[in-house]
Amino acid sequence: MFTAAIIACLMSVPDSCITFVDKYGPYATQAECLNRTLEMAQFAANIAGEPVRVQRGCIPHKGQNT
Repeated sequence: MFTAAIIACLMSVPDSCITFVDKYGPYATQAECLNRTLEMAQFAANIAGEPVRVQRGCIPHKGQNT
């Protein structure tokens, strides 16, 4: 099981970033999780209204094989 998370930074202020952790998961596979991070990144870019730099990742749940 995986939880989706992204870090979004405005290109105009690259040292001011926000971490978003998904509330819909967890996801059974890493592929499903990565698909969700794409949705989250697109949403963050739309909200920001300007270019953002996004780092995407999936956090494995403890006790789960990755």
